[in-house]
Amino acid sequence: MPPDLPVSPADLERSEKPVVLKMRVEEGRVTAEIADCPLQNALTELAERTGIIFEVRSQHNPPVSVYLDRVPLAEAIQRIASASNVMFLYAPGDPGAESISLVRIFPREREPAQPGILYLGTGAVTKRGSPEGASQETSADAPK
Repeated sequence: MPPDLPVSPADLERSEKPVVLKMRVEEGRVTAEIADCPLQNALTELAERTGIIFEVRSQHNPPVSVYLDRVPLAEAIQRIASASNVMFLYAPGDPGAESISLVRIFPREREPAQPGILYLGTGAVTKRGSPEGASQETSADAPK
């Protein structure tokens, strides 16, 4: 049996807060309510709704809290990943109509650990509809 590890007050407080992830994408604009949600979960939801592929380090998954109201897609990505460096890659298209195809998210740490890389998304829109279909509210105390 593993020994009990000490838990910091910040970790305890974070584990008791419910996770909220509600998102809608319409006409290239994002409306979202995200609270204490792991970064990778928020990016996966955005990938499903936009067809963008996100490249992230597997060990980089900080909690994200942000409210967006019809924010342009590129700005929404930057605000969701505000604790990270972000690099956009665009698919070819008509001038001014290029679309974001891949986003690389880099931690801002100076000496990162050996990274494991995750690709979130399929490159195709797999989810549409209202944010109620994307609602994820959980609590550490909720029955499993």
